[in-house]
Amino acid sequence: AGPRKVSINAERDGHFYVDAEINMRPVRLMVDTGATVVALRQSDALSAGIRLMPADFTNPVQTANGTTMAAETEIDSIMVEDIEVQRIRALVIPDDQLSISLLGAAFLNGLERYEVADGTLIFEN
Repeated sequence: AGPRKVSINAERDGHFYVDAEINMRPVRLMVDTGATVVALRQSDALSAGIRLMPADFTNPVQTANGTTMAAETEIDSIMVEDIEVQRIRALVIPDDQLSISLLGAAFLNGLERYEVADGTLIFEN
């Protein structure tokens, strides 16, 4: 068995989107190589079984909508097709401050390699 490989084509807007499973629950994310962590909308975190209290939102973060407070958490597992990365650092951000969850470097750095070429993003493990 060789390395597992997933190829993702860029959408019309130039971004890469993945239909992943976070803790075995489906979540759509935009790949963001500039994001240090995985950033989850609060509703996506909740659907993945991550339950937070208002007091957990103690980390100031800068989003496209300005500064907001986020809650730090760890995701047990993120799967994109047949590639899985476990124990991923993430921030949960209120839905009104983040339009789509972001798949950042905390996931990407768990891969053997990833690259973008000719409008295709390749994950390999």
